[in-house]
Amino acid sequence: MRIFAVVMLSSLLLPSLLFAGEWVNDNAYRVVAPGVPDKNAADKLARRLSAKTVAVALARARVVEELAWILGGDSLDDPSGVLACRNAVFGAFRDAILAGRVVEERYGESDDCTITYEVETPGLRAKLTALRGSLKIPGEGTEGADADRLYRSLGGD
Repeated sequence: MRIFAVVMLSSLLLPSLLFAGEWVNDNAYRVVAPGVPDKNAADKLARRLSAKTVAVALARARVVEELAWILGGDSLDDPSGVLACRNAVFGAFRDAILAGRVVEERYGESDDCTITYEVETPGLRAKLTALRGSLKIPGEGTEGADADRLYRSLGGD
């Protein structure tokens, strides 16, 4: 539940506040994400593992969010445009996002965690640019586009 709350909070923030990522090269994108430990974790190792798990989930959500904002540009004035961009990014780069790796992790005194997460796939930037050209935003003259159905198929409510 805490992961869902963190992801929902991050999606409500202004895009400029969300952008913590950077292009490493044309094939890789990195984001920084925090994680807090489970208060019921028994020992230091369990607290750190739970904090890292939260940080990885948030990092994956940030990658989707940030690449969607890069992809969407002006089309993100409308909720259906935001959803279409998120779905397009997740659909195109799902495997790369889930296979991303933690390239750096730091822990604080209370076992909170900050990670740098990297998503890498050949031609990531070029594929994102190509995706922009083929993106169909619901409500912009695209008949039959059903972003809500795709969202639900990914586990959305």
